Amino acid sequence: YSTHIIIAAGVNYEPLVLNGEIIPNVFNTVDDIPKAAKDQPAVVIYNQSSDVNFALDVAKKYKQVYLCTKEIDITKDITKTMAKKLSDATNIAVLPNTSIKTVISENGALQKVELDNYSTINCSAIFVKTKFRPAVDFIPKKIIPKDDQGYLVVSDKAESTLVPKCFAVGNCIQKYTKAMEHKLIDTISKDF
Repeated sequence: YSTHIIIAAGVNYEPLVLNGEIIPNVFNTVDDIPKAAKDQPAVVIYNQSSDVNFALDVAKKYKQVYLCTKEIDITKDITKTMAKKLSDATNIAVLPNTSIKTVISENGALQKVELDNYSTINCSAIFVKTKFRPAVDFIPKKIIPKDDQGYLVVSDKAESTLVPKCFAVGNCIQKYTKAMEHKLIDTISKDF
């Protein structure tokens, strides 16, 4: 039987909704890429400077990446090093002053996107950092308290919840670091 409970529930990402419709083949991490889609182009939606690194990661797995941004010039938002990496990436095309107007899908699979400048991109995936929330809906607040953003409340010592020998790690808690994981392992190993 178990003497400890460790909750590592992760997060649920909000879907990308366009014109009231949930868009298929939208991914929030590079790890989500289906193998069959990698030969097709992909679109990355730029919202903040960290999305350049996101586009660079996607470009390692896709032949062609289109970085759509509402900005006229994203280089003012990013470091010189990041701008150099972006310009050196031969398979990334930055599309300034653009956003997705509509998508065309067939049998639930993304086929192409139409931009607000009326150009069309054939693609199999859209990558965007959407909002997320901790995936802890299965845990009643009465058992383990949650903060106003839905994260599990833990002590500062070793991610212990208010339930004895019940710990929470990862994206289901507010301030997660790798060092916390090591501290948790040390705390639990003392009981064995």
